[in-house]
Amino acid sequence: MFMNPPRPYPTHGMPPRMARLVNELYCNAEVPVPMAAMVVIAALSGGISPIVDVELHKGSASPTMVYTWVVGSTGSRKSFIERMVRKVFIFFQKEAVALMKSQLSACEARIIAWHCDVERIERRLRTEDDPNARIELESNLEALLSTKPKRLYYPKFLTKDTTPEGLIKSLFRWSSCLISAAEGGTLGFP
Repeated sequence: MFMNPPRPYPTHGMPPRMARLVNELYCNAEVPVPMAAMVVIAALSGGISPIVDVELHKGSASPTMVYTWVVGSTGSRKSFIERMVRKVFIFFQKEAVALMKSQLSACEARIIAWHCDVERIERRLRTEDDPNARIELESNLEALLSTKPKRLYYPKFLTKDTTPEGLIKSLFRWSSCLISAAEGGTLGFP
């Protein structure tokens, strides 16, 4: 039976930086291009899903989600490639935190000031006897409560705490995560 040779993986359809990363992994890690590409695609999908949606058809969008399985025999460097891609995300996460440091500090200062203002008004309400002053304080408190500053979070793709509680806490801070394991048994699969 005659079989056509496999077609090369379509890295030419990837963004240039992504294609370069796949090629670097292929050349330096000595893994097949399809394995490197699937690990990179899955990792990027997990990283961008809170900020990028895919337009399915006009007026309908879905978060980016990719479910992949990379199957290979023992020694095919599955674990190695997964660790290499994870290092890219660790680097990006550290860079994002460094770039956002002043924004994170300013946001935290706004939140602390807001809490202090709420406490100050609540304390005055507990001791205020004048009905007109109470109405004004309650109005001020209501207005203040409606303007609570939102906490700013930095991208957090990786967590060391993979317990259900740890994952919930991590997802509360950044609404996406990548569940990656070089061995299926790690995720509870046979």
